[in-house]
Amino acid sequence: MGASNADAYYSRGYSRYHLGRYKLAVSGFCDAIILVPNDVEAYRNRGLAYRNDGQYDLAVVDFNHLLELNSKDVAVYVERDITFDAMALPDRAIEDFTQAISVDPTSGVAYANRALVLVFAGTVEEARADAERAIGLGVELETLITTLKLNIRHK
Repeated sequence: MGASNADAYYSRGYSRYHLGRYKLAVSGFCDAIILVPNDVEAYRNRGLAYRNDGQYDLAVVDFNHLLELNSKDVAVYVERDITFDAMALPDRAIEDFTQAISVDPTSGVAYANRALVLVFAGTVEEARADAERAIGLGVELETLITTLKLNIRHK
């Protein structure tokens, strides 16, 4: 057994994830994690699969584990924040995006996502300031607007 089998399980999980078969994807990622207990990508993708399957608490557990492994991984903060927002926990999401920004003040993605949560929380001026920072850091205005429109449809 070992890494080559873990890679096979990971690949199976990854392909199932991209087919929208999230429960089966979780199974593949779990098998990979059993063989390689701190496989960062398996945890990240299992967290995403859990979130897409509506199992938000389990997604947060995986993202928390990843942050224990690397507390400076802004992408994981962003994924956990998106999960908090999906759980209708905007205050936790805003707090977490703020933490991500403190880890990497140049993360336009963190500013952009916090701006979106702030808009829905009714804090328009703060949202505008974050959107402007995000654009200043390279996030395209069109991307922000598209994401906002998609979020409006799902709220």
